[in-house]
Amino acid sequence: MSQAPIAQTPSQAIDTLRRSIGLDVVLLVADDGAAYAAWHGGNRDSGRFTGWFSEWKSREMSLSTRRSISSSALADHDERL
Repeated sequence: MSQAPIAQTPSQAIDTLRRSIGLDVVLLVADDGAAYAAWHGGNRDSGRFTGWFSEWKSREMSLSTRRSISSSALADHDERL
């Protein structure tokens, strides 16, 4: 089993990503729960993370649109009552 590099600070994590050959992305989660991602761009982007991220964003947008439509339908229904 391979082990991923461990970093103690965001700066160390970004430095590890810069030096890495096989590391695709560094995910950082703040104390308040906010999540951030840093990845290689250009020629160093393997496409594994960016492909997944693109798919996730389009799925989230689709769900968001459905939620918005459902909320609008509920609001219209409530106004008719």
